[in-house]
Amino acid sequence: MNSESELGFAEAAEEALSRIFATPRAETAITDRTAVDTIACMAGGRYEPFVAALAEARRVPPRLLAHTSLDDVPDHDAAFVNAAAAHSQDLDDTQLSTTAHVSSVVWSTLLAVVPSATPGLHVARAATAGHRFLRMLGGFVVPNHLRAGWHATGTASALGAVVAYGALIDDHARTRRALGIVGSLMGGLRANNMSSLKCVHAGRAAENALLAHRIAVQESWAGEASLPAMAAAFGFRAAALRDDTVDDADMLAKLYPSCSGTHPAVELVCHCGPS
Repeated sequence: MNSESELGFAEAAEEALSRIFATPRAETAITDRTAVDTIACMAGGRYEPFVAALAEARRVPPRLLAHTSLDDVPDHDAAFVNAAAAHSQDLDDTQLSTTAHVSSVVWSTLLAVVPSATPGLHVARAATAGHRFLRMLGGFVVPNHLRAGWHATGTASALGAVVAYGALIDDHARTRRALGIVGSLMGGLRANNMSSLKCVHAGRAAENALLAHRIAVQESWAGEASLPAMAAAFGFRAAALRDDTVDDADMLAKLYPSCSGTHPAVELVCHCGPS
C-alpha cells in the first residue's frame, strides 16, 4: 500500500468513525436484540467444561460477569471469559456479511468497561458502531481473509470491538490508533473451528480490543503507522468505508447450535442427521 492509499484509508477511517459514532436511535433496534441474545448465550455457556476451565485458569468466579467493578475481576479477564462463554455453544448471532460472531465480542468488551451509570442508549449506539464498522469491511473479510485460513470471529471481530469501545468513550484519535494496534494482536485459525478452541477466538478478540485501547493511550506509542499496514494485510480499501448502510437482515439469530449460513456442513447435519 503506497503513501497515497495509506492517506486515503486513514481519511476514510476518520469519516467512517464520525458517521457511525453518531448512530441515530432508530438504528439501534437490531443491537438491542443482539444484547439480549448475547447475554443469554453467556449465561448458557458459562458452565461449559472448557469455559469453566478457562475461567478457573484466570481465577474468574463461576458466574456471569455483569461489570468488573462489581465482581472485582480485571476487565480483560471479564471480557475474555464472557466472550468465550457466549460463543461456546455456537448459538450466538452471526454477522452474515463477515461470518463473524461479532455480537459476542462487542458486547463482552463493552460489559467489561462500561460504567454502571451509563445510559443504555449510549451503550447501544456504541455497540451499533462496532457492528457497522465491521460490516463495511465484509467484502474483504469474505472470501479472501477466510480463504487464507483465518476465523473472522477471532480476527475481524476485534476491529468491531475496538470501534465499539471507541464510540463509548467518543475518542476518534485513540480509536484509529487502537485499530492499527489490534492488527498485531488478533488471531484464530479456521482449522480449529470444530474444536473447543473456537470459543477462545472470541475471548481473545474481546481481550485484544481492550489491550489495543490500553496501548493506544501510552505516551510511548509512536503513531498510527500500523493502521494502513493492517488494512493492507486484509486487503481493505478506502472506498469500502464509505458504505455504511444499516441492514438488520445482516444479523442472524440462531435457534439451535450451528453456524447457519456460514458453515453449511454443520447445517446439513443439523437438518438431516447422520447418514
